[in-house]
Amino acid sequence: MQKTKDFDKVNDSFGIVIVGDKNVIPHRDEKDYLIIGLKDFRLKEDGLTF
Repeated sequence: MQKTKDFDKVNDSFGIVIVGDKNVIPHRDEKDYLIIGLKDFRLKEDGLTF
């Protein structure tokens, strides 16, 4: 999976979305980062509501 160390340094109220180039089932990881594939990110209207 992607390295998220740089995201851990961000201290704000915005959610972090990681868009991958592979067909990934959208999910949230243990740090509440949204992991989503490019196809779902671009084509689904509710792609960021997972």
